[in-house]
Amino acid sequence: MNSENLLMGHPGEGVFPLAHIGATLYLESGNEGRSENSDFNSMYELGHVLPASMQGKTCVLSARSYEHALRLKGNFANLAQRTSAVSLATGIPLPCIEPAIIVVSLDEQFDATATWNLYSSNPRRAAMLVRNMESLQVNQRTGLQLRIMEQIARTRDRMLYTNGAHELAALTGQLNNKQTYVEMMQGMNGELPAHVPTRLISINDLPGTFADLLDMLDLPAEWQPETGVILKSAIDAGSEVLSFVYPDSYEADVMSLVGQNQEKEQNAHRSIQNITLLAQPVIRVPADPDSLKSFGIMLRIGETPGIIAATSQIFNSQYYVGSYYEQAQQDEILSAVGSDRLTAFAEHMHAVSGYDGIAVFDGMNDIRFGPHLIYDGNFRQSAAFYALTVARFLREQDISVASAANIGYTGKLHCSDQQFLHQSLRRSGLLFTPQKRAGIIPLPNMNSSDGYDLVFINMSKSDITGSWEEVTRSADYTEVTDLHF
Repeated sequence: MNSENLLMGHPGEGVFPLAHIGATLYLESGNEGRSENSDFNSMYELGHVLPASMQGKTCVLSARSYEHALRLKGNFANLAQRTSAVSLATGIPLPCIEPAIIVVSLDEQFDATATWNLYSSNPRRAAMLVRNMESLQVNQRTGLQLRIMEQIARTRDRMLYTNGAHELAALTGQLNNKQTYVEMMQGMNGELPAHVPTRLISINDLPGTFADLLDMLDLPAEWQPETGVILKSAIDAGSEVLSFVYPDSYEADVMSLVGQNQEKEQNAHRSIQNITLLAQPVIRVPADPDSLKSFGIMLRIGETPGIIAATSQIFNSQYYVGSYYEQAQQDEILSAVGSDRLTAFAEHMHAVSGYDGIAVFDGMNDIRFGPHLIYDGNFRQSAAFYALTVARFLREQDISVASAANIGYTGKLHCSDQQFLHQSLRRSGLLFTPQKRAGIIPLPNMNSSDGYDLVFINMSKSDITGSWEEVTRSADYTEVTDLHF
């Protein structure tokens, strides 16, 4: 793990290190205006206050009203109290930096009056917030974020020198379209990093039979699908518009995909109707629970490109819930995909697009061909930031970390009695301390007064799943079930 490029460097001497770790790129992918997605963005922001503190960063949080901002202040006081309790229980000096709060309405307008009222008793902090907006460090560069920054600057008659930020924000949105990623790869000279064979097809051009689909895709002979084909939207996040299509259920599978897309088209912000799909053979992953299945490779793209880390992914029954970093696993992934080819790809992407920042590329481990990337690029610092940041912080405390994993980053484990949780972990020998080789750190989350994310240090995948079940018996309840790698 190259932790120097993990998120963002210190902005410089005498500069207030502000950071915004949000999900605004997701909001700009045809999801604006939907309150549940604004809720997700807020959860993502609040969930990263503590790990950002471990990098010495002050998180900038968005409140929807003055009253909401006051509630967030109360949430932080609770977070700070619980973080101190974790430090006492584990012997690890955890920092917890008070976030800067701004009020932004649901229609993306900065509310200057409400925001400055929050700082009426501390005008110096308000001045620092505005003065340091130019050096705001972000995990994803988006137009929405930039517009809010500029609104803040204008309220104090300041010019925001964005240094090409508008162009970079537009570029981030363009690169979020997986079609751009595919076409950029196809234009690269030299040997490509290992990728699953992929074809582009418009949703309106899907043929009537599975056999016709295979003819249209013309996949390499060795990659002819043994089971089916996966079709997924090039512009949507995750599994929002996706379907596995098989010979005996092809028509119903395609109808399911069309229905998902029609639901997205109801959003007024959806600008593309005849969306492009990525078509790939269905990947069959190893059945062994300790084997690598899905992963992400984090790259630094720019004038000094490099590999930051490779992590495997943790899921519940449907969604991503965390990441697992371990050196031997990282070596396996990078050896198969190609370290030198990945660095060359990062150089190519910077040269062709001008993108400068962090990007994460997802992949899967096929039982026939090994780890391959799947043309799913995330041009932002992903949720793997959580586990990697904790590992980096512990190493700075001279604590040996060979592996680290987080389950949750928005407080999915709930326990109203923190002391009981600590005692239960200690009795079972699972509470991590600097004197122990392995264990769990239950980090509080700002999303709720009883929410926690568990960080597993120096534990195998099977040990993590086994201990997770034990920990949940000590909690009130968990939103994560059917945990698997």
